[in-house]
This record gives sequence, structure tokens and C-alpha cells, in this order.
Amino acid sequence: MKQAVIGALLVFALITPLVLNGSVETTIAEELPTSMMATTEADRSDNMQASPQAQPVDNPDIMVMERLQENTEYILPYPGILPDHALYPLKLFRDRLLDIFIRDPQRKIEFDLLMADKRLNMGVFLAEKGKYELAAETVSQGQEFFIKGIDLIDNLRKQDKNLVTKSTIDTYQIAANKHLQVLKIMENSAPENLLSGYNNLVEEAEGISQMVTEFTN
Repeated sequence: MKQAVIGALLVFALITPLVLNGSVETTIAEELPTSMMATTEADRSDNMQASPQAQPVDNPDIMVMERLQENTEYILPYPGILPDHALYPLKLFRDRLLDIFIRDPQRKIEFDLLMADKRLNMGVFLAEKGKYELAAETVSQGQEFFIKGIDLIDNLRKQDKNLVTKSTIDTYQIAANKHLQVLKIMENSAPENLLSGYNNLVEEAEGISQMVTEFTN
């Protein structure tokens, strides 16, 4: 009984911002970190300082985040609750609600990239905990979001190239490079029985990077 009450309260807490804000766009703006569309070095510097950093872990075989932060041009957003947590389904439910209520194509593009970035970082944290299989599944879901964003950019540009700003494409390009960099690190640390799966993720990330590059040609 107590678990049901707690679950109901959590669902209410997740949905309430959508109802009370009066504007779904306001809720989405609060959900999206400003680092997603930073266009200047000063903006990126400010956002890097504000971004939560990963805490040290006990897995000496990978330490992905330590090597990842050496290149701070693009900081992945803090992942929050991970897929191995009991409350993760509630987080997924909230994400689905946000996705449904987004109407502005630009915000949808930003949201898709946010979801891709978060799932990549979830994969990093899971890999550091030794949960490589779940990490690969989570990263794969993130790449689906990345491709959704790219498809939306492509569709808008076919209507009118001015509908998508250069800063948006630049951000997607930097993000694509970051995803590829991180996945190569994860691939090198993956157990042998899962190596083929990580190879596929890297190949897909290379394809994503190429798709974004085509927008600049």
C-alpha cells in the first residue's frame, strides 16, 4: 500500500510542472540545459563550470569520465536516475510526456539531442559500474534520439534552410564528435563477449557524424 502511495506521489510530482506552468514550452526550457545551444566560447566556458561532474568510481578498469573530461569542448549533461534504478520507468514516463507536448520544431531538435546526450552519459555511468550490456542498450536508445533530431533538421532544411540555425547544426556536429569519442573509449573497455555490440555502436556513431557533416556541405 505504501509503495502504491509513493508511486502515485512521484507520478504527480513529475506531471505537475506540465499542468501548473501553463506553458509546456516553459517546462521544456527548464528541462533543457543552456549548454545545448551555446554558440560562443564564453557560453561554453560558463556552462562547463555549471555542469555537474561525475563522482569517482571504484572500477579501475575503465574510469571513462576521467579521460572524457580531458576534452571539455562539449560536456554531457548529468544523467540523473540510471536505468538500473527502480524509479527509472517514472523518468521515462516524464520524458515521453515532454516529447509529446513539444510543438516547436527547434525545441524538439534540442530535446532529441538532450535525450541522446543523457543516455550516452547513462551508458558511461553504467559501464563504470560494470553493467556493460545495459550500458550498450541505453546508448543505443540515445542514438535513436540523435537520429530523430537529425531527421527533423533534414526535413526543416528541405522546406527552408533558414528554419535551422547554423548554431544548431554546429552543436549537433560537436555533439556527434563527442559521442564518437566516448563510444570509442567504451569500446576499448568493453568485455570481449560484448565487443561486437560496441563495434556496432561506434559504426553507427560514425554514420551519425557523417550525416551531420552533410548539413555543412
